[in-house]
Amino acid sequence: MSRLFEDYPAARAILRIGSPALPELIRVMKDKKAPATRQKIAAEVMLLLVPKEEVPFLIRLISKAALETSYRSPAEAEPLRELSERWARNCPADINRACQEAIVYR
Repeated sequence: MSRLFEDYPAARAILRIGSPALPELIRVMKDKKAPATRQKIAAEVMLLLVPKEEVPFLIRLISKAALETSYRSPAEAEPLRELSERWARNCPADINRACQEAIVYR
């Protein structure tokens, strides 16, 4: 995660804003024309901001973005796909099933 803040200093600022930034981050994730790098940064920050119970929702959002991005550029979609799978693998036991089921491109 520290690489995120080193490579994209704005991510730290967004994290400081906190939950008021979530609507804009979600908008970026849903924007089919947004660059995949921008979506990945938004996803990483969102996953740090939301309560545990909301993680499956974000995994679904990220995996949908990966699927939609793969239609125009499979290479650009790969970081989003990897991110959603990593978060799904690392979900706490009590929400792990919901996290696994949130992946839409399997």
